[in-house]
Amino acid sequence: MQAIHRSRCGRFLVSITAILAVGPDTFAAPPPVEVVSQLVQDLDSNSRTVRQSAEKQLLAFGSDVLSLLPDVDSLENAAARETVRRIRLHLERQQAVESLQASTINLSGRFSREEGIRRLALRTGNMIDVSALSPGLGSDMLDVVFDGTPFWTALDRLLQGVTVDYEFGPSSLRLVPHSGADKHIVDRESIGYSKAFRIAIDKPSIRPIIGNANRKLLQLRLQVVAEPRLRPLFLNCRADEIEVKTAGGLSIQPYTPSATFDIPFGQQGQEAKITIGYIVPESADIRQLEVRGRVQIQMAAAFDSFLFADLRGRSDAVQQLGVTTVRLRRADIAPKGESTVSLAVNYGVGGPAFESHRNWVIRNEAFFLQKGGKEVAPVGNASVQFQGDGAYSLQYQFNDIGEFGELLHFVYRTPTLIIPVEVDWQIPEIIIDETTHEKESE
Repeated sequence: MQAIHRSRCGRFLVSITAILAVGPDTFAAPPPVEVVSQLVQDLDSNSRTVRQSAEKQLLAFGSDVLSLLPDVDSLENAAARETVRRIRLHLERQQAVESLQASTINLSGRFSREEGIRRLALRTGNMIDVSALSPGLGSDMLDVVFDGTPFWTALDRLLQGVTVDYEFGPSSLRLVPHSGADKHIVDRESIGYSKAFRIAIDKPSIRPIIGNANRKLLQLRLQVVAEPRLRPLFLNCRADEIEVKTAGGLSIQPYTPSATFDIPFGQQGQEAKITIGYIVPESADIRQLEVRGRVQIQMAAAFDSFLFADLRGRSDAVQQLGVTTVRLRRADIAPKGESTVSLAVNYGVGGPAFESHRNWVIRNEAFFLQKGGKEVAPVGNASVQFQGDGAYSLQYQFNDIGEFGELLHFVYRTPTLIIPVEVDWQIPEIIIDETTHEKESE
């Protein structure tokens, strides 16, 4: 299902709720229902060879088979239940990993810039808001040839020659006129791409090192952004994993090689920034640099909704999906005025994703769902208390949610998997002109 929302100035905001697959222009046929049914029956076979073959074939269908697998509680045989549970967990994780890959687009023809961006959004599942751009920018006609082109590469090509900034909202990207600030200007950065990420380096700064006339300090400001549809949590890397070389092949060493970075994604959770210093010999020619590196990004995936029906008088209700458990601790409901809902959430795992960078938990969705599908959002962010490794207590406040009879569900939506993604990237050419070099060196 797709929806197009128009702003007051007549521009568009495109959102996708269903297209999240990698390579959305190609779709595999789902496995036949009767074949899946027979393979599930074979999981109860007396023959070990038949059981193993059935499990192998079900796994080979990939995530397309998930919707056809029976509920584990409906199976009488304990071994078959365990096998289906194992298959489901494996394929759900596989599906989550697949959803983190770069989305791509196949498109060719002559389109206005606005139409090209609209089609890119529709086909990749990324929300793009162009309402702030002037009509002239959107009406420019472009010859487009995208053949399995990743999202960020395609968007930068559509905006080539246009000075716009990228601003992020919740699961969305907004294109705005260039403000002159330190932002994502397509033509003013050195850019690299890897998987579902765009890596950019702003104009490097070169400064003297006090007390060392033979060396200078080169500072690189690295910006990493994810596709808007994704939810990165934080970035890890070491200074010695970001390599810098001159055009002549001279390696520039980090100022602190052992430095480690553990950076949360800011600006609505889509952008991480790192500044790394390098020691440059006075005699080194650094007018042209090559930068390559590796970072690890912790990604939230496998989003699930926990639904609690009719909260009148409800307390201590528990739901579990995968390793995630959500307990409804208390619900104080008032149709007019203030209502509060208290939850306890345990992710079953802890570590840096939960203890070092906790603010992402606040951004999980929570809302009342009334009859007719109307959503009633909470007032502000949740009040969060951290009770241990991977465990939280949250309280949401709502105003004027309506009569009790209109309430259908309270919904809490959260990721149930945290997946590390290794991102190797390269920016082959960063040009530092002499004027900038001298100005920064003063």
